[in-house]
Amino acid sequence: MSTLSQEDYQFVSGFLYEEAGIALGGDKAYLVENRLGELCRSVGLHSISALVQELKSIPTTQNRQKMLEAMTTNETSFFRDLNSFDSMRTSLLPELEDLRKSRRALRVWSAACSTGQETYSLAMLIDSHLGQHRKSWQIDILGTDIAEKVLHRAKTGEYSQLEVNRGLPAQLLMRHFKRKGRGWHVSDNIRSMVRFEQVNLMSVPASLGQFDLILCRNVLIYFDVQTRQKVLANLHRQIKPDGYLIVGASEVLHGLTDLFERTQRDGAICYRPAYRPG
Repeated sequence: MSTLSQEDYQFVSGFLYEEAGIALGGDKAYLVENRLGELCRSVGLHSISALVQELKSIPTTQNRQKMLEAMTTNETSFFRDLNSFDSMRTSLLPELEDLRKSRRALRVWSAACSTGQETYSLAMLIDSHLGQHRKSWQIDILGTDIAEKVLHRAKTGEYSQLEVNRGLPAQLLMRHFKRKGRGWHVSDNIRSMVRFEQVNLMSVPASLGQFDLILCRNVLIYFDVQTRQKVLANLHRQIKPDGYLIVGASEVLHGLTDLFERTQRDGAICYRPAYRPG
């Protein structure tokens, strides 16, 4: 595989920024070479330069999406950053349950959900919280990602032993999963609470509707300031006035936007839409 030229690196950087808002920076040539080199081998192209030339000459090529997915980070696990889930269990869910008790409906959005572990974690958490009353509630948990490949995996609800070992308590594994070959399959009860769609956070369709709770965690760190502001504005449009936004533990909104105000629930930081008079 030939060494990545500066011209090709600039094209890949521009492509990722335009398509997904990902700011690659000037020191990630090794990452591009590793990920796109593997992609080229899988699709029968002899070099990254050949892949770039194909994207330039055939904008509709299927390798366009494959290139985007190859360069997207998909790190996730069940109940990742447990502090946020503890806060939802002890504070946010009881509050939202009380606020929505007249309609008995709850909408949750797991943005950039990757292979779905966060989305299913939310379903298990809500199922446990509502208990015997869950069937009388309309629960809509939406998992979205820009990458079709990881969404396909999320929809299957199938995970390896290694994946369920990462963050999933044994009692929840036994309660909500069934053995399938050498792996595990999410139960129909939990799968019925979730759905998955392909969504680019740079251009969120208003048709998604508004949500009571949005998780967009460990995503903003890949964007520059301008893109973060755009994504936050999109999220603000989709969140109910009394809803909550949870971002990653290392992601701070102060100085980025005045659309959200910081609050704390049982030791965890979360955000609410800022009040706008008139």
